Amino acid sequence: MGLFRKKRPDWDDGERCPRCRERVPENAVECMMCGLALAPLCDRFLALWSEPDPDRRASERGQLASEAIAVRDGYAAIEGRDELLGHIAACQQFMPGVSLVRSGDVRYCQGTAVHDWTARAADGTPRGQGTNVVTLAPDGRIAGVVGV
Repeated sequence: MGLFRKKRPDWDDGERCPRCRERVPENAVECMMCGLALAPLCDRFLALWSEPDPDRRASERGQLASEAIAVRDGYAAIEGRDELLGHIAACQQFMPGVSLVRSGDVRYCQGTAVHDWTARAADGTPRGQGTNVVTLAPDGRIAGVVGV
């Protein structure tokens, strides 16, 4: 096996990334432009958990998450966008005023992103922290999140 892996099979003739359409080097295994664009996507997903307006949550969810999104952590095993909205509503009911914010940079490799987050009370006091492992669908939306 050589130093470089084969091109990803989902790239059009190996020249353009299907997510962002940027040119990629001939022997690239991943698109670095997609990696750079993930911080805002992760931030929007975290902000979804503190969005009080259910209509806005539903709209944003459709833009961020694939239809079959899977979310796993110590408290949930969610399948699909509708279950995600129900879980977020329950979190807001039992933890009112808590928001999630990203801590540090997003790390990215081959369709998977990792980022840390902090849960903050309404007064800004840290209430918890964790790490999300995010997998992307081919269209660039979130296909899965595992919270550790």
